[in-house]
Amino acid sequence: MGRQRTQEEYDSLLKSVNPTIIRIGKYNKMDEKLEHKCLVCNYEWNVFPSSLTGKKHSGCPMCNG
Repeated sequence: MGRQRTQEEYDSLLKSVNPTIIRIGKYNKMDEKLEHKCLVCNYEWNVFPSSLTGKKHSGCPMCNG
């Protein structure tokens, strides 16, 4: 098991993988849902951080961005 990312490290990773999505909620760990926002359509939803940054990362469920 690796070292846990900091909130700043997660923000940087998210920006590099999904540049149109930002974190709104407080990041604790990759397997704990938190609120994110799509910068394209302004949709906000709760999702696991690992779903947005992993190998099969997803995007916004409303605009698929």
